[in-house]
Amino acid sequence: MAKVVSGEVLKEKVRNAELIEQGDEYNCKGLKYDLVFSGRYLKAKIGSPAEYQDIPITERSDLAVIKPGEVIFVITEEIFNLPQNYYAQLTPKRSMGELGINVNGALFVDPGYNGKLIFGLYNFSSEDFVLQPNKTFASAVIYELEDNEKFEYEDGKQPRPIMDFSPELINMIAKCEPIGITELSSVVQNAIVDINLLKQKSDSTDFWKKDVQLLMEKTSQENNQVAHNIAGIQRSIEEFRKGLEAEANARKIDIAEVNKKVDRKMITLQTIGYVITTVVIGGGGTLLVGWLTGLFNFG
Repeated sequence: MAKVVSGEVLKEKVRNAELIEQGDEYNCKGLKYDLVFSGRYLKAKIGSPAEYQDIPITERSDLAVIKPGEVIFVITEEIFNLPQNYYAQLTPKRSMGELGINVNGALFVDPGYNGKLIFGLYNFSSEDFVLQPNKTFASAVIYELEDNEKFEYEDGKQPRPIMDFSPELINMIAKCEPIGITELSSVVQNAIVDINLLKQKSDSTDFWKKDVQLLMEKTSQENNQVAHNIAGIQRSIEEFRKGLEAEANARKIDIAEVNKKVDRKMITLQTIGYVITTVVIGGGGTLLVGWLTGLFNFG
């Protein structure tokens, strides 16, 4: 039965680069060895393999991160150099899941394999994940086979060594830049803002329509009142005109009557003059006063 290479044995083999080249014994953790990110990665926005150290510092916040909803591929610093009687089982580190990163990749390293390991890192959180060279992201538990478990590969079936990203993977990632959660959230938020603006415009339009309607109704009422007032004024003017005509006619009648009376009185006065002369001469003063009093009563 295969046994786990652990503890001091594992550290010694790492120091001697017997199982893992470019390893660090500090990453030996009891039964397992923690794999680290080499700094070389494959990102859709870049389109070709990139080295963290080659990314300008001012651009790292955009190009050296895993955006929400994005997948990038990373390659290990370590090179496995497994004899035919050794193999390894791989597991993602739990801490990566706690940071919102899902580690995807092979879970088994075949006996006799020589090369690096490639993993896909998927960010399922809502925040950017900053890439950090030498950060541990997966673990390997190495097993040694018993003598009766040893085997030889058939010709052409030996595991293919991997030292870098394959052309197929580079071609695939260059064509598949995903829309992250942040971008989708931004689109949704912008849509919500647009809808609210449209709603506000609609509400404003409704209020405008209501204001115009109220103004039109008020204007109509005022116009009706003005028309009513004008009609009243016209009636008043007409009544006043008729009153003036009646007054004028009445005055014409009175004047005519007065004129007639005046004419009569003038005739009478002429007669009076004659009578006065006669009476005075004749001495009848008292009778004259009484008659004049009755004569000039125009009632």
